[in-house]
Order: sequence, then C-alpha cells, then structure tokens
Amino acid sequence: RLRTQWGFKGYVVSDSEAVEFLLTKHGVVATYPEAAAMFIREGGNVRTHFTLPDVFIKGLRAEIANGRLSLDVVDARVRDVLRAPASQALALEAAQKSVVLLKNANQTLPLSLSLKRLLVCGPTAQLTETSFDRYGSNGGEVVNALDGIRARLASTGTEVLFAEGCKVADARWPESELFPEAPAGAEAALIADAVAKAKTADAVVVFLGDNNATIGESKSRTSLDLPGYQNDLVRALVATGRPLVAVLLTGRPATINYIQRQVPAILSAWFPGEACGTALAGVLFGDFNPGGKLPVTFPRSVGQLPLNFPFKPGSHAGQGKKDDPNGFGQASIEGALYPYGFGLSYTQFAFSDLTVTPVISPDGEVTVTCKVTNTGGRAGDEVPQLYFRQAVSSVTTYELNLVGFERVPLAPGASKTVTFKLPARDLVLINREGRRVVEPGEFLVHVGASSADLRLHGRFTVNVR
Repeated sequence: RLRTQWGFKGYVVSDSEAVEFLLTKHGVVATYPEAAAMFIREGGNVRTHFTLPDVFIKGLRAEIANGRLSLDVVDARVRDVLRAPASQALALEAAQKSVVLLKNANQTLPLSLSLKRLLVCGPTAQLTETSFDRYGSNGGEVVNALDGIRARLASTGTEVLFAEGCKVADARWPESELFPEAPAGAEAALIADAVAKAKTADAVVVFLGDNNATIGESKSRTSLDLPGYQNDLVRALVATGRPLVAVLLTGRPATINYIQRQVPAILSAWFPGEACGTALAGVLFGDFNPGGKLPVTFPRSVGQLPLNFPFKPGSHAGQGKKDDPNGFGQASIEGALYPYGFGLSYTQFAFSDLTVTPVISPDGEVTVTCKVTNTGGRAGDEVPQLYFRQAVSSVTTYELNLVGFERVPLAPGASKTVTFKLPARDLVLINREGRRVVEPGEFLVHVGASSADLRLHGRFTVNVR
C-alpha cells in the first residue's frame, strides 16, 4: 500500500532487530530465513541491526533457492535503494523548503553579499552527525553550515572567520542541566574567542542546537532550553552590538526566549540532511526565500506542555477566546513562543476573496477558495492553511482542525486563487455512542498564515440527511 496507493518512491528501513522480532517476539514465522524473506517481500529494503549482515543475506539466499522469494522482488528492493543517491537535487530542495524564518527584525536577513568580514560561529556550524544516520542512510557527503557559507562567498571577497564559541553540551553534561555553573577555564575561553572575532566582523551568524548526545533515542531532557553554554555564547555575542543571526539545528522545539527577544533574526532549520550547508547559505544570502511553517508548537517553557495542536477548549493554560464581531471566537495562542503553522518570509502576503460552498449533504463536499497575493518586493512562497471547527456539536471537539494547506510560490505583485476541497468525511466526530458520524449543523472555516494568524472567515451548513 505504501508504494501502490501512496506512490512512495523511497526505501524502507527496519528498526534495530525488527526483522529478528518477526521470529523471536511476534511469532509470525518459524525460521529466521522466513523472517528475512517476509521483510523483503512485504516492502522492506534495508535491514538494520548491530551485527554483520551475513545471517540476513544467507537467509535470503536460502529462501530464493527454495522458491519462496522471487529474484524480481529482490531486484525491485535493490532498485529502490540505488535510486536514492541520484536525488541530491531533491535533498537540497527539501532542506531549503523546510527552513522556517522565526524572526527578521529590521530586515536583517537576507545578509548582504558585500560584507567585508563575516563571523560564523557556534557549536553546530561544523556539525554533520545529525544529518545522516546508521538507519540505511546512503546519501552523499554532508556539507556542513560553515563549508556551505564559505563556498557561497568564495567569489565575493568576503572574509569568513570561524569560532566554535562553545560545545553543544558542556563538560559536566547532563548534570549541568540540573546544577548549572558559569562557564570557566577552556569553556570561557571559547566564548571569549568568539566575542573577540565578532568585534572585528560586519555580521555574525551563530549556529546552535543539538548533537547525538543531547537528542534522540533515550535522550530525555528536563528542559527545552539549548544545552550547555549556548545561551551564554549568544548573550556575549549580543553584547558586541554586531548584527546577529541565530540558526537552530534541532530535532525538537526549543525554548529560546532570550534569543527571541534579543537576536534580530532567527532561522529554524531542523536537521537538514546532506545539503545542510548549501541550503542554509542560500537562505542566509537571499538565493532562496524561506517559506516553511512549523509542524509543532514552540512553548516558552516545559511548564506549558503539552501545548499541543489540535487542542480542546480550555485544555491549555491561559487559553481563552477572543470575541469578534462575526462570532467566530478565534482561539488565542498567545502563551506559545511560536504557534503551530507559524513561519515568516522575506516578503509579505495578503489573503482575500474567500468563497465557501454554503450548504452540503452529510456525504457532500465543501469547496473553499481564496486569493493569495505577494504584496512585497521579493519572490517567495506562502502556505495558506485551511482550518475548521463545528459551531455546536453533541460532544466537545477541537478548537481548530487543519484540513488543508498548499505551498504557493508567487512573484512580487502576483496573485493566485487557491482551492481547497473539504469532503464531509473530514468533518467526522466520535459521538456519545462511540460511532463516527458527521453531525448536521453549522461549521466555521478559517484561512490564514498560521493557526494564530487566521485572515479569512466563512461558514457552511451540513443539512440533515
């Protein structure tokens, strides 16, 4: 189904020992060769375990020899893997499009290509370990952020300085998260070196975030703050007065309250993969306009968790409604650092001309259209998002349900009409009898740039069958 129904063109990797578990845990086969063959036959491509692959390979050979596994299936699974290295252009596009611009005060970004001297610093500027993985990764060599920037500026005459500034995690990690101490000795010296170089630079880009020691399996945290002395580094850089850009390379939301308040420009790049540095250099210097949106909510502290989306009425601390003249009761998410669906651009967009199918049957379909216009001076992508909620229902339902979005590239001044199709089956709730039903009544729809930036509001009615 993954390939035939959903059109998946990549390759499937097992979890560690998952193939063995078909025999030893789940009991769906009688021998290990049967387990290996089942994994391949049912769509698997790469088996992962911390042992040599000879047992797996010999098991497959035995199943092929006895006629229970076709060589055509094996060839198809191998082709899936061999296609992956040819997708470097796709890797770059994915890295670029996943970057989220969280802040850009005074148009700090994009940076000028005529800078005389740029300081690149921070503990993740040369990091590559989070952009590849042992679970079947066979892509090309990872370009780190520093190398990507150096390559982009090679022909401009800009001098690129580097200072590590601090490690991702300090020498006392993870104890230091519970018992913090001020940086001293070698760790203080790293920060001092970054500050000294920042004072000679026209601008500073600091790369922050996680490595394999601070995030991943069995890496639970007591805080979502940046680990180690990263905040100390940022505070010291802010004090230099130089234009500063912070880039987050993280695998989870980060409670970056100080950075949000004091640093003029912030990018969240997640773990961008093999094209990391190339993609980030393009975003930083304006070759690519970031248009990504957050797929999660960034809280201000772990005390706000779970600050989830979607959410039920009153389920979030401080959560309330703001009355509006149209009676839509748009939800307020002012407690979040960055709300679900949030993301800025180097340009601006306007939303207008909402139309909504007024009445449908319980098995019908709503058509929602709106116009999105690039009102700024730079080409860019907007992602209009369609949300709905039921005005009155027999059980409590979510405040907002995301049911559609589309990434829309627009030249300056250009407009596009976006059409969303909302089938009635997407309006289903589980009623008091535990049945999945579409209840008749009034539904409210909202279109906007994020879950907290809803620009257009409409309504439709589902008739009684």
